[in-house]
This record gives sequence, structure tokens and C-alpha cells, in this order.
Amino acid sequence: MIDYLKPQVHDPLISQLQFIAEQARIPESYIRHVGAKEYCTEPEMVWIRNAKKNLKENDMGMIFHGPQVHSISKKMLAIGATLTRNYIDARVYTLAEVLDSLDSRSEEPPDCTVLIIPDFCVADYDIPKRLVHKLYGFLINRFVTKKGMIAYIDSYEVMANKYGATLTEYINGHYQSFSCLQEQPTE
Repeated sequence: MIDYLKPQVHDPLISQLQFIAEQARIPESYIRHVGAKEYCTEPEMVWIRNAKKNLKENDMGMIFHGPQVHSISKKMLAIGATLTRNYIDARVYTLAEVLDSLDSRSEEPPDCTVLIIPDFCVADYDIPKRLVHKLYGFLINRFVTKKGMIAYIDSYEVMANKYGATLTEYINGHYQSFSCLQEQPTE
């Protein structure tokens, strides 16, 4: 089993691994032993390797869409683990958790460099229109502050039906799109 955490390079991560894993909501075993390259295609890896540069240039993240051939949850955790090892504050949240924080008077929404949402838009989950507007505002604020998102949607049609044309156009204009049907890497 490969240990991606290298002494000297990752000493700050190693010394606080449990805290960082809890904050990122990514298992320690993923941060230590799982690489995005095990789940991602080369075009996806290009965005991950260039994440800091991409965010500075308003390329705000990746949207995975379509039927899941492989586990999207494992893929998202692997991407988060890789970003974390590259000293990027990546955190995994469900859409329900993000929406609850946006609708709360006491809870702050996630404030990290890359927000990972494995269920951003799925057919069997409906959200009230007022929360769609809050979600859109939240994403605009993240855009202005150069903070990205990696998310899964069932399809752009489902997203347009559930979230409306404006949010769908925003996602189309600022995030790279990747089909879940793309051939997965082979080691």
C-alpha cells in the first residue's frame, strides 16, 4: 500500500492528520493511501494538478454528471485527499448539510478553498426554491472569493429542472464538465 504522505514534504499534515481529516471530512486512510489518479481520467487530473492556478483564473472546479459507472463517493474522497496533500483546503459536504447551513441563523456555510459535494443535484432530492436562490448566492460569493467546487449532478437537464436556467448557466460557464461514463484510468 502506497503511503503518499512523505516526511519533510508533508510533516505539517502528518503531525495533525487526525484534525485535518476530521475538518476535511475525509478518512485518514484516504489522505495517507488513496490518490485521485486511481479514480480519475487524465483530463480530470489536469484540473486537480492545476487547482490553485485554475481558481485564480476563474476555472472554479469540476462537475461530474451522468450515470455512475464507478463510485462517485470514493472518487470525490480521493480527489479531496489529493488536494489536501497538496495543501489545498478541500472539504466534503452533502448538499443537505450545505443547505442547512445556508438556512441557519447560527451555523456558517462551509468556508474552504474547494468544496466537494457528491450529491449536488440528484433526481430524488427536491429543494425549496428559496434555498435554490440561497445556494446560487453562496456559489456567487465563492466565485468572487476564488473558492471552487467539485460536485456530482445526475444530468444538466435534471439540474435545469430543479435549480432553473440561471444556476445551470452559471455552473456551465464556470466549471469544467466531466461525464461519469468516461473511461476510468488503469494502473
